[in-house]
Amino acid sequence: MRFIMSFKAAVMAVLLLSAQSALAQLMNFEDLSQTEELAGVGDTYTAFGYTLFYAPAPGEPFPVGFHSVGPRWRFNTASTALFANSVNASTTLKRNDGRPFAMIAIDLAETNGGGASPVARVQFVGTTSSGATVTHAIELDNQTGFQRFFMPTAFRDVTVVQWLQGDNENNAIHMFDNLLLLSTRP
Repeated sequence: MRFIMSFKAAVMAVLLLSAQSALAQLMNFEDLSQTEELAGVGDTYTAFGYTLFYAPAPGEPFPVGFHSVGPRWRFNTASTALFANSVNASTTLKRNDGRPFAMIAIDLAETNGGGASPVARVQFVGTTSSGATVTHAIELDNQTGFQRFFMPTAFRDVTVVQWLQGDNENNAIHMFDNLLLLSTRP
């Protein structure tokens, strides 16, 4: 309950601080709910005016796209989530109209649970509306279950955000959920 209340408080703060024609959206993948543990989604996922794009690593012999992770997956302690289902695949987030947005927060979890080596590390790379590159690295806690991460202010005026899936040897794979996004310009 504390987790939900803190997230609601964060959403309210974002809405109050950005009341001037901005629109906050929570990309939570609940429309992908299924009865299976994992299900294929394809190379793109679109919701609320944003699109996530999957791209396999160069030379990937079996690119399979995004997969949804249902609550029946034993390492998913929450709702339906998403992951790029091949090692070193990239996930790219853009607003459909190409305008800038703010990436406020994201929930991340180890796809295959915690307690194993290696831990999951996720490097986010954004491009701002002025063309500058911004980065933010996150290391998960190696525990089963989602963690919420708030992005730094450098991600408040981006046109694209990209991150890579782990390689399963040096960097565990991860799933993501609850992307809190804010349109910064109508």
